[in-house]
Amino acid sequence: MIEKGLITHLSTNSATIGVGDRVWAVLAPTDTEYPCVVYQKISEPEEYYHGGRCISRPRIQFSIYADTYEETKTIEHAIRDLLAAYQGTYDGKTVYSCFVDNVIDSFEPNLMKYRVIIDVIYQYE
Repeated sequence: MIEKGLITHLSTNSATIGVGDRVWAVLAPTDTEYPCVVYQKISEPEEYYHGGRCISRPRIQFSIYADTYEETKTIEHAIRDLLAAYQGTYDGKTVYSCFVDNVIDSFEPNLMKYRVIIDVIYQYE
């Protein structure tokens, strides 16, 4: 589980991302201000080796919500710059790699907000 380290990484760099402290796991509060980022784990397959070592490969999805399309794209690029090819540690776990796998532009009519979805695949031990 790397979510605790991920939120620390994002919070530490929240000024760079441009969302302040508005980074939420799974669901943003109904009274949140925009822009904001919501993240969730989509999957976490594991790879086992004969030596017993296990590598986890979680797919984390980030949803960026903002009033304008341009703002979502600015935040998207800031997150991509922060996470692209990241190697280090998250909460004591060694992160070997972090790659953006997919980006989707959309609009949420119920919220009347633009949304950009970024799928990121980590590899950690």
